[in-house]
Amino acid sequence: MITVHKKSVNTGSLPDSFCAHIGTKSAQSAAIRQGIADARKRGVEWGVFGKELAKRNRLEADAFAYATLPVLREIGFSGAFYKKDGTPRYLALARQLNALNVPTANGGKWYATTVRRVIDRLGPTFKDEILQMRLKTKCAEALEAEQKLKELLK
Repeated sequence: MITVHKKSVNTGSLPDSFCAHIGTKSAQSAAIRQGIADARKRGVEWGVFGKELAKRNRLEADAFAYATLPVLREIGFSGAFYKKDGTPRYLALARQLNALNVPTANGGKWYATTVRRVIDRLGPTFKDEILQMRLKTKCAEALEAEQKLKELLK
């Protein structure tokens, strides 16, 4: 008979060594919890390495995003990769990056989510830059079409 969560459980056919093992593990767990509580009282800071690792990962992700910026700029000015409202077509961009053999941060394939995360990391400045460049291109195309129309009407 052992007690689990204030209820008695009939151990019946379980060997005594198994029941002793459960009791030992429970005592070890309690000792670990008590040791952690004591360390916290002494002012030990938990999770420092995790915070440093997260900071390093963010910096590496930023560096990778900015390293891919020239390629994204080059292919980003093409209207084929953006919807009419200016939002990117992530899957089309991913396919183009894969076709150009541009490696991801881990050396794998590009997916729509990967592209979205890189563009999000670059921030609204990059998105605005692409949108402005597309507007300039469209304005230039419109002016050119207007000039051709004037020449035809002469």
